[in-house]
Amino acid sequence: VAASVAASLLHMPTFVLWVKAELEGVKSLSFPFPSTTWTFDVQQEVELTDTKDGVANFALKFPGDKRQSHVKFLAPGEKHKELEKHKVKLRAQTADDGDLVPVLAMECRGLEPIKWHPTGPYEAESESGVVFDGVRLDEGDDWCDYDEKAEASMTVGREVRYEFRRL
Repeated sequence: VAASVAASLLHMPTFVLWVKAELEGVKSLSFPFPSTTWTFDVQQEVELTDTKDGVANFALKFPGDKRQSHVKFLAPGEKHKELEKHKVKLRAQTADDGDLVPVLAMECRGLEPIKWHPTGPYEAESESGVVFDGVRLDEGDDWCDYDEKAEASMTVGREVRYEFRRL
């Protein structure tokens, strides 16, 4: 029992952001790594231990804590034991997706993401295959553009459903 408790304390929790946006005239919505800006609200977790690799995308020290809390984003396609174990493959959302899809995974030490603020920039691929970069959802409106090749309008709704799942 002591060995399993010690192993769980050394394990850095992995959180996956699952997303579903309303797409109209858009074949896929992708979240380019590492150029996308990610904005989250986080809350403090109780268990803290030191990291071995010393690399993090975000770090902070909560008042009263002796150690820093941090987040490390996992690149799509990067081998990661927890993602493989749970059969999670990070990918773009497509027009055919009826439910949430996994778009970002992160290892978190000492904190937990609780809210995502979609900002961008993201990429939208039109039905005709034209890629529009610079898709932003933080300006208060849906993202809209016109695909001249297909002669069709495109929309990504600003109201994006999401959830964090702890692996």
